[in-house]
Amino acid sequence: MTENNQYLLDLHQRRAPTLENFVPGRNGEVVKVFRELRRGVGPQFVYIYGPVGVGVTHLLTSLDAYQDGRRVPEFNPGETLYIVDDVDSLDPGWAQQLLILQNEVRRHPEARLVCGGKEPIAQLDLPEGVKSRLGWGLSYAIEPLDEEERFAELERQARDRGIDISPEMQAWMASHLPRDMSTLLSVLDEADRLALARHRRLTLPLLREAVDIIEAALGGSAR
Repeated sequence: MTENNQYLLDLHQRRAPTLENFVPGRNGEVVKVFRELRRGVGPQFVYIYGPVGVGVTHLLTSLDAYQDGRRVPEFNPGETLYIVDDVDSLDPGWAQQLLILQNEVRRHPEARLVCGGKEPIAQLDLPEGVKSRLGWGLSYAIEPLDEEERFAELERQARDRGIDISPEMQAWMASHLPRDMSTLLSVLDEADRLALARHRRLTLPLLREAVDIIEAALGGSAR
């Protein structure tokens, strides 16, 4: 798959990110903390990080926190949960806005701020004041699923749909597709749709066709 599109297979819009459909793997403690945050309790500050595809944005989105359309939301006394994703890409102006938000949250014990990025706090190219405040609470590296965990979950979800993934299909997906569950499940969804529309069982050619359809819809090129 193309580099630009491999993590952007957005057919999973049919499956909005939730804590319930996040596959935790070795991230069980993080999910537990996020369940607390969703109930309005838990740590006041949390920072999670990891490379594209491990689920950082999925987890942040699952909180359904206050959003005002800004890169970094302004503090609103009527709101208690805030999220800021991709802090590693904040420019100086937005970094200053994050610093303001961090200070406001700290002054309101009922408020919570959860941030996400790709790097540990110490490696972020942000002002020291912002980085020190990111460290006020808990910090977790989101661990990717290993090969066995990924395909065990994929097979489980395939069974829920009444379809089988053959060893040949599994091997092809392992060697040709990105390794994040969002992409794999999006491909499975589209392949299942094709099989149902054509009254056929799921096969490797249908799986490949599903990937081509997704890439074409996203403006990507074929492999």
